[in-house]
Amino acid sequence: GSLLDVLAVVTASGGRTMHTGLDTVRRQGTEGLVVAIVGALSPVDAEELSRLRGGASSVGIALVLDSDSWVATGGESAEASAAAHRQSCELLVGSGWRVIEVRRGDDLAQLWPQAGRVAAARATTFVGAGSPVDVPPLNPSDAA
Repeated sequence: GSLLDVLAVVTASGGRTMHTGLDTVRRQGTEGLVVAIVGALSPVDAEELSRLRGGASSVGIALVLDSDSWVATGGESAEASAAAHRQSCELLVGSGWRVIEVRRGDDLAQLWPQAGRVAAARATTFVGAGSPVDVPPLNPSDAA
């Protein structure tokens, strides 16, 4: 069947962590393209997701929702949440994932091309407060 047929019957997990879902993906194989769409990640979930990529022939793209852009928080809570978000993004980038931060009001059609943009043997996307972070090219052969 087609991808849309498969997605039409997917049901939500009752789990509170990503552990079960990540185990399922690992059993099915992580070679090729892995796309993760996630909200706020716990440190454990960020670490598990960072290890999901299956090696040099695997490409991981993470659309990480900046949940603070949807919910107004203040003071220390906002600072702690922003720091946790940035740490999750940096961990994923450091593990070879292409990270695209998604804020409230963003247009996915405008964000998605960042996942494959290659310039001078590397792609660049923006993480956190707009600071550029280098990520590997979408196609490993582009790095040559």
